[in-house]
Amino acid sequence: MAADFTVLADFGAGFVDISEHSAGAKRFRRIHNDLRPTINTATFTVHDITVANQFLTGPTTIPIKIQKDGADWFLGQARPNYESVMLASLAELRIECVDDSVELQRTIDDSLEWRNYKVCDTVTPAASIVHQLLVTAGFALGDMSLTMIDVTISWYTVAQEE
Repeated sequence: MAADFTVLADFGAGFVDISEHSAGAKRFRRIHNDLRPTINTATFTVHDITVANQFLTGPTTIPIKIQKDGADWFLGQARPNYESVMLASLAELRIECVDDSVELQRTIDDSLEWRNYKVCDTVTPAASIVHQLLVTAGFALGDMSLTMIDVTISWYTVAQEE
C-alpha cells in the first residue's frame, strides 16, 4: 500500500492543505557534516497555478509541514528559489524546503559568560548552556524539544571577535 502524504503550507493565515495540488514529496536527511549543522531538505511539486502564485507572491518565509500517514514527516520552510516548468501554461513549480536547522547557521555576535550552568537543563532553561545558545541565536524556547544533560560546567565563555 502506498503511503498517504499530506502537504500543508502557511501563507500567512495558518496552515492549509495543498495536497491535491502537489505531488512527488521527497525528503533528504543528512546524518553527518564534520560536526557542523546539517540541513535536511524536502521537495515536492505544485501543479495548480493558484497555489503556485501563492508561493511566488507570498511571504519570504512560508512554513511547510509534510505528513506521511498522518504523522509529521518533515517540518520546515520553503526556500524562495522556485523552479518552474512552463508550457502553454504552468506544468509544475518545484518547491524546495529546508528544516529549522538552517537557523543554526546564524553567527552569534556577542560575548558570553556563564558560570555553573548545566549543559542542557530542561527544568531551568535560564541556567542551560544549550538553551541560552539557541535563544541567543534567535530560537524561541517554545520551539525547543531537548533532552536533559545533567552535567554542570563551572565556567563557559565566548569572546566576541573585534
